[in-house]
Amino acid sequence: HDELYLYSPTLNHQYTDLGNSIGTVKTASTPFKSFWRTIGIKKDLIKDGIQVYHGLSNELPLGIEKTSIKTVVTIHDLLFLHFPHYYKTIDRFIYQKKFSSAAERADKVIAISKTTKADLINHFGIAEEKIEIIYPITSFKPQNKLHNISREDNKTSPYLLCIAGFEKRKNLERLIEAYLKVNPQYRLIIAGKSGDTSAVCKQLVRESKNRHKIDLFFDVSDKEIEALYKNAMAFVYPSLYEGFGIPVIDAMQYALPIITSQNSSMSEIVG
Repeated sequence: HDELYLYSPTLNHQYTDLGNSIGTVKTASTPFKSFWRTIGIKKDLIKDGIQVYHGLSNELPLGIEKTSIKTVVTIHDLLFLHFPHYYKTIDRFIYQKKFSSAAERADKVIAISKTTKADLINHFGIAEEKIEIIYPITSFKPQNKLHNISREDNKTSPYLLCIAGFEKRKNLERLIEAYLKVNPQYRLIIAGKSGDTSAVCKQLVRESKNRHKIDLFFDVSDKEIEALYKNAMAFVYPSLYEGFGIPVIDAMQYALPIITSQNSSMSEIVG
């Protein structure tokens, strides 16, 4: 029987719920949470008798490779190398050091797609045999079986759906511009977290004669997103680059036809 420990600098209800279901939740043993996460956690891992440590998001504690603890790190993507102009210089420097160091020091590296694996090999020189591809799971589980999902609510005003954050990499400005050029039969709904392209997307819609056909929804709840998936006619996701692209998998769960970019992990995932 394996004992599972979840280590987090702070505690919230998500971690408490998870701890109750999988094992023990441990929080920072010092008031300096950033220091603990980077270095101090090592003492707690040794004290707790941890045999294998999994860094869930691109990093490992410094010096853990000098202990007897085996390590695994999951690398989600190397976006900061593909789109450096979207990141501050200091952030790029930190990500470069942190990601490459973790991948080099880990006993095993998990990549979330073939695209991320190729990036790790090409940019960091990580040995191919050290990297394992494990795909993420979908966020949503439809309550009905796929063939029973009803789109009855949709007959009077059918729509194409895009679930994506309003950031440059998601390419939403181009989606709106393309949609407005084709005199569309269906409405277009874009829903996601507000970001640095929210204002320009609003302006594009506001200035269009077809503005009544486009709805932009910001910071919607999971329940609202599920309803949007359930009643859509098709899903469109024109992202410029993805380490994986979970919204595409979510759309597959709802049996939606998918229009997406032929780049990065997109053709891998939809294929």
